[in-house]
Amino acid sequence: AQTFRDFEIRVVDDGSTDPATRARLERIDPARARVLRTGNRGLPAARNHGARHSTGEYLCCLDADDRLHPEWLAKAVAALDRDAGLAFVSHWLHAFGDEEWDWKPTDCGFPALLDVNTVNGAALVRRAAWEAVGGQVETLREGCEDWDFWISLVERGFRGAILPEILFFYRRRADSMSRAMVGERHRQLYHQLIE
Repeated sequence: AQTFRDFEIRVVDDGSTDPATRARLERIDPARARVLRTGNRGLPAARNHGARHSTGEYLCCLDADDRLHPEWLAKAVAALDRDAGLAFVSHWLHAFGDEEWDWKPTDCGFPALLDVNTVNGAALVRRAAWEAVGGQVETLREGCEDWDFWISLVERGFRGAILPEILFFYRRRADSMSRAMVGERHRQLYHQLIE
């Protein structure tokens, strides 16, 4: 439903064994999207695989249960086209599903980004920046892979911006990956990021 129409869609099936999911993927019109199948290697590996098998100048990683505002790509592409020094653009978001709340970060540089992930995983990033840091670290299968990626970009001198509008809709469920990152698991992931 994007108003910006010059894009390609890559759907990465990360080794799904669910019959309903596999059947739904078989029904995707190849003229609209290309389905890529891999063994189950985790979220960052799936994102890297999708990036390697796409051709666009910009990349946006959208998880299957979330939604983009119809103006997201148009506004993000315009921001990147206006400023050649900008490597990525994020946005505010609205959570829906089991919980409802808005998230409105304002700073995606250091030191703010070292304290908390202020960039959404569906931020639009230049392919050149993605490739310069080698994509996402595939060993971070249990979370924080996107946070690590944004830190890697900023520490190498890349700059990002946050558009102060709700342009993303984040589904919250009882089994959401971000809900699993609590307590000891959260501390372990933080330790990995620090290292």
